[in-house]
Amino acid sequence: MNPLPPTKNPSAYFRGSDRAAPHNLCLRPGRTPHATTGVNAAEDVGLRFAAPQPGGKPLTGHTVRYPAARSTFTWSADRHRWLVDMDGTPARTADGARLGAADVVVPYATVCPSLHQDRWGSTSAYTETVSSGIVFAPK
Repeated sequence: MNPLPPTKNPSAYFRGSDRAAPHNLCLRPGRTPHATTGVNAAEDVGLRFAAPQPGGKPLTGHTVRYPAARSTFTWSADRHRWLVDMDGTPARTADGARLGAADVVVPYATVCPSLHQDRWGSTSAYTETVSSGIVFAPK
């Protein structure tokens, strides 16, 4: 998918009043058409799941660690969802509900410096997204 900056689709973005710029730029996923199909990109990101592979192991939780943050996904049998914690705190939606997902995809990717810099001269990161990873699906 090609980048969709606010200048190319201004109706897909809005500025929230709860944070200072530039951290208040928000996306309206329902207004982001997929580049090739025109289908709402938030509804179909192109992932197709096959049957579980032999040798997989059941998980009840998994933590993904980054240099400055961590996300934890814990299976909730009551809610039939993976509940999300960020840095040890339950993640919540804008209306205060607990954030959860039916499926979780954790890609493993190589991150390296790109050829691009921001306006202050800092080198932007480039993430190789063709890689491997793990998928958590409902139990």
